[in-house]
Amino acid sequence: EIVFVEAPRKFEEISSNQILNKSKQSFFAYNVGAYERLVIDQQYIDNDFSGPFILRSAITGKTISIDDDRNVLVFVEEVLQKRIKSYTIRGANISFVEPLRVGQKINIMYLYGRNSTKFITMFDFDHNDYLNRIEIELNYTPDLKQYTDVVCYQGNSYVTNTAIGTIKKFSLRGTSTVLTLETQNKFFVINKDIYCINGREHGLGDLIIPSSAIVSIGQPNSNTYFEETEDTLDILRKTNTGWLIGSSLLPNYYNALDPEDQIKIDGENEYRNILSIPTEVFKTEYRETDDATTGYLGKISTTNYNGIQLGEGLDVIANIDTNSSSPTYREVVSLSWNSKDYNRYETKGILSRPAGYSYENAPRLNFVPQALRDEGGSIVAPASGGGASGYVVIHNGEPIDVVLTDGGSGYTNAPKIYITRGYYVKRSNKNSNHKIITNFIFLIYR
Repeated sequence: EIVFVEAPRKFEEISSNQILNKSKQSFFAYNVGAYERLVIDQQYIDNDFSGPFILRSAITGKTISIDDDRNVLVFVEEVLQKRIKSYTIRGANISFVEPLRVGQKINIMYLYGRNSTKFITMFDFDHNDYLNRIEIELNYTPDLKQYTDVVCYQGNSYVTNTAIGTIKKFSLRGTSTVLTLETQNKFFVINKDIYCINGREHGLGDLIIPSSAIVSIGQPNSNTYFEETEDTLDILRKTNTGWLIGSSLLPNYYNALDPEDQIKIDGENEYRNILSIPTEVFKTEYRETDDATTGYLGKISTTNYNGIQLGEGLDVIANIDTNSSSPTYREVVSLSWNSKDYNRYETKGILSRPAGYSYENAPRLNFVPQALRDEGGSIVAPASGGGASGYVVIHNGEPIDVVLTDGGSGYTNAPKIYITRGYYVKRSNKNSNHKIITNFIFLIYR
């Protein structure tokens, strides 16, 4: 129920006992489920500084990291701001396009639906393959092995191929045969034969699928080649035995992480229990010549952590070369980060906050390609590129430098940089024969 301080009113214009115009107040309400109000540090608002500001819970004061900025509502003087056009959110930091003015009222609401399982976003956390999955439709039924992974390729040989993949399953769809393949980043094309190594039934040798038999390649009922999200991030799926594809069963492979294992994240003082690992992740390497399994991110559900978390505040932005005649065209050429601005202290007496603080170990940078958008936020080019890398130098827990080591290539838009943390794994009893490992993650609550 809702109770108003004053009763809603209606307005009528009366003349000679006749109602000439009638109107009333309107009211709209939306159920958003659970939410949390976030605040920024007001002392850094000085009419010139536009960010980044650290996002904190208004109740607990804890730093809140955002995995999807579409779940955040930002109001300045009670006016709803447009994401990307008015502000950008990267992890636990928010930057505004225009500097905030002293005295302005800032309200930030983080919507998370309902109190449920928490997730952390992790990079490259498993040695098992996560691969692209495509379908190839044929106009005939080939003499192909069933229930056996068959390696196939296009090109002059298995070594110098234009594309390579593994046929995991084939099925009938009307008068057509559909092959389900797990592939690397290179595209299969419709105008070249497909060679299947030892692919014929009954051990009769290699199988050649002629290009004339290929009807379509890509995703069913879609114009896309790879399966992708609405933000054009390609989806990689955990490799399965062919007969398991399309079922709810999972293979009993050894994973680097499993449910019931525990992880301790840099900056935290307690272990979390892993509840589940994903069957799909999102690609961070889009170049055709590179291995799809070497770059991805995915969400792992864990138990909650309510203790103190050390290490926060660093914000890094990638800058790419957009000059088509430059030798570094579509590469990351520099990194911008929130280093201390001592000039503000000299001119205004405002001591800039450090770029970050309380880091126990140097965080790592992960570069995730992003779709190119117009001013209205509509996608004009899909995510592309990959290979950029860098590292952070810390001293006494504070970042003092951010170094670009490889600019990568093929970026149509500047990649988003995730600030990642290390973690340790304690295997459960059923996996106790495997040693403790170390990897990197970026912690995001949802």
